[in-house]
Amino acid sequence: KPEHPDTYLFEIEGNGNGLPFFFKYVTECQTIPHRHTYLQLVYIMKGQLTHVSGSHINDLRCGDLLLMPPYLPHYFVSGADRPFELAEFEFMAYFLDPRLANDAPYDGMDALSWLSAYTDGHGFPLASLGGQLRYEAERVLEEVSQEYEAREEGYEVIIRAMACKLLTILRRALTQQSEPSNPELIYERHREVLARSLQFIRENYARDITVQDAAAVAIMSPSYYRHYFKLLTKKTFTEYLNSLRVAHAINLIRQNPRQKIVDICYATGFNNISHFNRTFLKITGVTPKAFRGRISE
Repeated sequence: KPEHPDTYLFEIEGNGNGLPFFFKYVTECQTIPHRHTYLQLVYIMKGQLTHVSGSHINDLRCGDLLLMPPYLPHYFVSGADRPFELAEFEFMAYFLDPRLANDAPYDGMDALSWLSAYTDGHGFPLASLGGQLRYEAERVLEEVSQEYEAREEGYEVIIRAMACKLLTILRRALTQQSEPSNPELIYERHREVLARSLQFIRENYARDITVQDAAAVAIMSPSYYRHYFKLLTKKTFTEYLNSLRVAHAINLIRQNPRQKIVDICYATGFNNISHFNRTFLKITGVTPKAFRGRISE
């Protein structure tokens, strides 16, 4: 909570409904870095957009379900040519369990205790829903919307139950995604060397580094390293490296919109402006120049 004091903080009271929860369907989103005191479930109903949180950059598509824990800075990047619709379901932790009032820790609450694996530094829960889970999630969201609009007697109880159900759907989806490769076990087995190589990449992504360099830090052969790197991060080495570089480029543009794009290109580790523009566009959905234009507006 004390971290990121300069990042705008949204509070649940700002929704103006006097409730510890809020629901809406939206076709616009926050494009400036922000955080909030509440949990936020975001489901992509239609289209696609890009989500940024620190060095994590994810292209969200229809069927993706994202949970943002409290106080973690993030924002979205959308393109005029990429229309979308989101379902946003926001709620305070104590809405699910009064024991969590006054910013009490999540420990002991079945619906939320598993979040510690993410809030301790592993990013945030994001799952691509399919089949029955996707059907269930969309049905639950529609019921939440109806109950929220009607607000008939007992609606808070139903919405609380629906929030717990969505968290359970998300957790099941995350479990299914990790089962084939079991990346947690892989990480435990190679924790020290993989952590060392990831730290090397984060500290040197602006330099001309290769997968061979990172594999050497992990004391693995390049082919062996590529295999475990993909299982752990869900990205290839190049994809991960480029996401760090583009995240840094976004920060540089925000800090100094007048800085030349070509200078940002070389400052973030790219050695070719065309490649930089293509990669930035692929990850964010807009070109560096277009992104800077939005910042300057």
